[in-house]
Amino acid sequence: MCGIAGAFHPDRLSEAAFEAVRRMQRALGHRGPDGEGWFQGQRIALAHRRLSIIDLSGGAQPLAGERDGTVAIVNGEIYNYIELQQELKADGARLRTRSDSEVVPYLYERHGEDFVHRLRGAFAAAIWDESRQQLLLVRDRLGERPLLHATGADGTVYFASEINALVASGMVPVEPDMEAINRYFHFRFVPEPATPLLHVRKLRAGHLMALSPDTPQPAPRQYWNVSAVPPLDGDPVEILRADLDDIGRIIVRSDVPVGVALSGGLDSSIVASLAVKHSPGKVTAFSVGYEGRPACDERADASAFAQHLGIDMVEVELSSQAMSCPGSTGWSPTWASRSPMPRAPVIGR
Repeated sequence: MCGIAGAFHPDRLSEAAFEAVRRMQRALGHRGPDGEGWFQGQRIALAHRRLSIIDLSGGAQPLAGERDGTVAIVNGEIYNYIELQQELKADGARLRTRSDSEVVPYLYERHGEDFVHRLRGAFAAAIWDESRQQLLLVRDRLGERPLLHATGADGTVYFASEINALVASGMVPVEPDMEAINRYFHFRFVPEPATPLLHVRKLRAGHLMALSPDTPQPAPRQYWNVSAVPPLDGDPVEILRADLDDIGRIIVRSDVPVGVALSGGLDSSIVASLAVKHSPGKVTAFSVGYEGRPACDERADASAFAQHLGIDMVEVELSSQAMSCPGSTGWSPTWASRSPMPRAPVIGR
């Protein structure tokens, strides 16, 4: 998990806008404790907070492409980056790092907006193309990584990985979207692109958005739709088994220990099993529960499955007092584990 933020103006970013992006970057510090990066131009500011997972010493962002003026920031992971690196090198690319995210600007330079179809992963990215004076925002097919945007009073478009960062910018009115809040109480989530704030929108899953002096207003476009995916021929069981095994192989690529978010349900249990099978090192499970262990607390099932797999589990207990205390700036979970908490990319949900 990393954090990205930035701003675009069709003419020139104000000093106030640059400062607003700095505030957003600071607000995302918890997403990226290992470093921060910055890029700015006349119309653009890009900020990054890094949690180092792959290429710990050489993968700092923003990342440049081969052409002067192609710059990218990425949150998430490109799972098939090794295969993409091999393709790029065969095409003559001279990659500077081992980072999975570096393939993003290189692929963009070769394929334009269609580069996104080459990626397998969970990601949100921003790419600045100096030659076109264009900012491209993209979000993965299923929306596993968040990306939100809002437009300031002077037409500056701000974007960030979290809604609290946009609020921290000081440029976004904190006005509730009552219809979205009503939907939350009906569905227990806010359907995209709405958010609880009227002036903040999510970039939908499987969408991209290009901003330039000629197209300064946010106009997201869909690049992928699950209903348009063609059917597969063959034995469904064998196809699913082979695909899951392939996924298990690529999601554990990491330069730090691997962790899995485990609830004991079917999906997270499959992910945990695949991680244990394919990870070259130790795997640790994480599970979140609530004080008093109400019926919705899933830690018992998660712990039982972790024991079945023979892996350690770290339990996180959320306290209602810590979450709702007036004036609180954060929450302090209670940790319980059978091993020290590792530094790890957490896969699954």
